[in-house]
Amino acid sequence: MDLWYEKNIDELFSDDESIDSVAMNFFSAIGHTCASTVLYSDNDSMHFVYGVLATKTVLSSSDRTSLLFAKTMSFLFKIDGSVFDDARSAAIYYFAVDLAVPKGDRSVTASEIQLILARIIKARTVIFFRNESAYMLSFSMKNSDGKESAILSDWLSAGSHDDYFYESLASYNHSFASANDFYTDFCRAAARQYYIYPCSHEMARYEVLPALLESNENRDSLTRDDMADMVRSILLEPIKEYGDDYIDDVGLTAYASDDSEDTDFDLLEYELEQMGAFDEDFQDIPFEDEAELTAQSSTAYHSQIDSASIPDEIIRDPVMLLAWLDHHGKDKVEEVTNEPVSREGVSSEDLLIEALELEDLDYIDNRDKGGVFWIIGGREIASLINDLSSKLGYVFTYKAGGGRATTGEDAWWTR
Repeated sequence: MDLWYEKNIDELFSDDESIDSVAMNFFSAIGHTCASTVLYSDNDSMHFVYGVLATKTVLSSSDRTSLLFAKTMSFLFKIDGSVFDDARSAAIYYFAVDLAVPKGDRSVTASEIQLILARIIKARTVIFFRNESAYMLSFSMKNSDGKESAILSDWLSAGSHDDYFYESLASYNHSFASANDFYTDFCRAAARQYYIYPCSHEMARYEVLPALLESNENRDSLTRDDMADMVRSILLEPIKEYGDDYIDDVGLTAYASDDSEDTDFDLLEYELEQMGAFDEDFQDIPFEDEAELTAQSSTAYHSQIDSASIPDEIIRDPVMLLAWLDHHGKDKVEEVTNEPVSREGVSSEDLLIEALELEDLDYIDNRDKGGVFWIIGGREIASLINDLSSKLGYVFTYKAGGGRATTGEDAWWTR
């Protein structure tokens, strides 16, 4: 190490020592404590919560289940508000938890325990986890909706990170203006990169994808579907990198470099992948609005107009196209019966799709998978949606946040 720690910090990650000893040595190495012994430790998680912490909180059955995976729970130490410039600052509590779970469940269980302890303590909490030969730090923060969410570091082990990472965790790199500033700086230094630099759908499409296309020799041959797949791959990159350890129930807008950036992905794409949504035989699970639409007697009379009959100069102009449809499609719509028209024969030449492509609007067609047709966009495209509805006979429903298929973007949908 450099000046901040003269020994090899990797040597602190020892399976032969107790979790208390490892945790205290680790926090001492990064300058968060000078203590050598823990305040309280217990091998019984229920006794620790109700006895040591003296909680009056009623734990749910799921809380109890999560806590029972802790072989040992320890209250290591706390940093009092008196050490900060703002002496009124609340304390920061440090814990250690030795987990006994399969590797694939370690991050999920750790995040659940982090939220349980944060709720019990009602203060800023840091937990040092161990599972088998790996170690991890966890924190909790409120997102823009006021929801308490767990924030995790990578799992650490000997040789997993360089000296600069551990030095970034050192106390002298954090602000002592207040406990909140110190805690936030510590969390930012330790947290996984997808928390700190989240990638929204817009960023993936309009920033990351263009950069990738510049170096792609075959970019001229890429189709719209190819680019959509590339955007999906960009969004799924953290999930593919972390696998079972991927946890993000945060949507940390407070951590984004641009606070206005939409980062509320949760696990939308991950859920789709786990459900096999990208498989050809996938049947999309209807959500409430879809089920309601299916139950209704059909009021959408989808007229079928031969696009070959529309002059090319009109096809290329969306305004002229809508006017043409208003004039030529009126009689066709009136002839449609109350029975819904089968859409199995609708191809990529569908006038709806042609109109959307002319307006450069993204859409997702999951109808052949039992899902719905999505048009990506908010209320700012309401006038266009109304025109399409009146000219083509569709009934569109607006859904803020869209559905799983839109990865959290506002969208309009129809069957």
